[in-house]
Amino acid sequence: MEHQRELYQQRGYSEDLLPKTETQRNWKAFNYFTLWMGSVHNVPNYVMVGGFFILGLSTFNIMLAIIISALFIAAAMVMNGAAGSKYGVPFAMILRGSYGVRGALFPGLLRGGIAAIMWFGLQCYAGSLAFLILIGKIWPGFLTLGGDFKLLGLSLPGLITFLIFWIINVGIGFGGGKVLNKFTAILNPCIYIVFGGMAIWAISLVGIGPILDYLPSGVQKAEHSGFLFLVVINAVVAVWAAPAVSASDFTQNAHSFRAQALGQTLGLIVAYILFAVASVCIIAGASIHYGMDTWNVLDIVQRWDSLFASFFAVLVILMTTISTNATGNIIPAGYQIAALAPTKLKDEDLEYRHKVSPYVGRTIGARITKTILRGDVIYDIEHGFPVPPKGQFILKHQQ
Repeated sequence: MEHQRELYQQRGYSEDLLPKTETQRNWKAFNYFTLWMGSVHNVPNYVMVGGFFILGLSTFNIMLAIIISALFIAAAMVMNGAAGSKYGVPFAMILRGSYGVRGALFPGLLRGGIAAIMWFGLQCYAGSLAFLILIGKIWPGFLTLGGDFKLLGLSLPGLITFLIFWIINVGIGFGGGKVLNKFTAILNPCIYIVFGGMAIWAISLVGIGPILDYLPSGVQKAEHSGFLFLVVINAVVAVWAAPAVSASDFTQNAHSFRAQALGQTLGLIVAYILFAVASVCIIAGASIHYGMDTWNVLDIVQRWDSLFASFFAVLVILMTTISTNATGNIIPAGYQIAALAPTKLKDEDLEYRHKVSPYVGRTIGARITKTILRGDVIYDIEHGFPVPPKGQFILKHQQ
């Protein structure tokens, strides 16, 4: 391994693409336990749970389906991350091992140049809405800046918050694993406080009974709940198709396979148990309390009278969005783009940052639609997901 590292280092390969040394592979189980919490608790995921109620499933069935989904997600993350923890290399280099240098270009471009950037645009837009609420609570006049000005469907305040939030996301992403580790360590307890607190708030308002019996207005209880139960599981798992294929971007830093397997499994299961209970209680409780069906957690927070509670909740939602973008979009995209020209693009070079940023920046014009999102998920499930396990656990053992 050390010989290979020196060989590629002499060729001018970026440090990020080289096999990690023993000292660099210092992520323990706790690092992986905290890694994905923000990716679970974000605005699009809460909106997705609101959509599950339209299917006519009971509150209990929705919670159970979400928790079961966590088992499949954890298995996918651990299996796809096994090669990274064994060889200490990112997903971009594992693709080369499966497809060769040229063969890896197309799937790498799809993962880093399309899937990551599309999701980056969605998360940035959702985060900018939260940022807009945050500024509006402090400075109400900000919301009226620019009058009827529109650019790509965004008002002037919306455009300003989008650009600021975009810059923050890219900054955290370029900070790499060290910055992300510290960021997620701070974020995790805040998530428990905010979303756990919101669940308690909802239960205290309407009681647990009405929440368990909740159905949106005009929706009848589903007769064939078994099939719809599987639909919910599939929808939750599908969101993780893109992060799962590139899990090695983070497990390359693992101290051992056991560390990443234990940390990711426990972290995802705990995160989804909290998410299942909190999302259902918050959405159902708030809908009952306010007398109107609401799916967006931001709409709920915006109705609060307490400035401090609203400020803190929106701030944590912003942090979860940043964490989601860094782990699922920016860092994987950076590795894939660097692998396109490994001897020219280096993470520490300012030139690299200028070359990566325009790719990510194009999301400002890519207002994400449901059609695009469905296309992203279809690609990842049908083509991206099976590749790393096949390449590492089957093809390699045929030699």
